[in-house]
Amino acid sequence: MSVTMNAAAAKAEEGQGSLPFWPVLLTLFCGSFVGMYPMVSLNVSLPGFIGIFHTGLGTVQWIITGFTLAFGMIAPVSGYLSSRFGGRRMFLLSLAGITVSSVMCSLSWNIHALIFFRILQGLWCGLIQPVSLAMIYQTLPRGRQPLAVSVWSFSTVLWHGGGPLG
Repeated sequence: MSVTMNAAAAKAEEGQGSLPFWPVLLTLFCGSFVGMYPMVSLNVSLPGFIGIFHTGLGTVQWIITGFTLAFGMIAPVSGYLSSRFGGRRMFLLSLAGITVSSVMCSLSWNIHALIFFRILQGLWCGLIQPVSLAMIYQTLPRGRQPLAVSVWSFSTVLWHGGGPLG
């Protein structure tokens, strides 16, 4: 047990220096951006959804509320899922989940289907954020981690500016 923990600690300490820094960081940056973009991309569209689905504002607001609740609820589970299934696998699964749920959102046939698919999208988006941050600390060299976190953090700032444009 302690041998496994020591090996894991040593691996995290050295940060798997054999992986190329910028390609890994760019992948994590793009994944983080893809996970954050849906959070604000529909905020400006709420009045349009009222007309499209012929429903009230209270119902349409669940598009945002359901997403945000799911986003916040899944984050505490991400550590367990990453240790159980692996960080890379959870990162790739989250990207696939975001893609599929985004397609399903675009194919929604009524407001309730859209709300349901947005909640699923929120789960995947909420999962990719802590998983990608943990991957920075698990895969990149310790001396470059502050730079990596700074660049990675920019993806959360970028979606604030880019979201309403989408």
